Amino acid sequence: MESIRLNVPLLRKRVPNLTKAAKSVGLRPATVSNLCTGKIPIARAEVKTLVLLASLAKCSIDELILYKNDVEMIQTGIKAIDFFALLFKNQTVGLLASLEWGN
Repeated sequence: MESIRLNVPLLRKRVPNLTKAAKSVGLRPATVSNLCTGKIPIARAEVKTLVLLASLAKCSIDELILYKNDVEMIQTGIKAIDFFALLFKNQTVGLLASLEWGN
């Protein structure tokens, strides 16, 4: 069951000709169309695609992605993770970190 979806009404409102605008920034119109109709789950979309869609709509990624209310969030107690990487029960998460040692 998909717990996140694309905010299509926001995209359509802010970008009237979405497929033409998507093509102008290097996105395939078919990919954008399939994301909007749900043929491609948003969880399988490339981050680059979501960032470009958000920039076209002049909104943040958080405004572009809608979360279902019945999804249970997990609080880790680690402030950085709880703030920057929301964790949801029964979802897959990947975290990346950079670590530098010495001077």
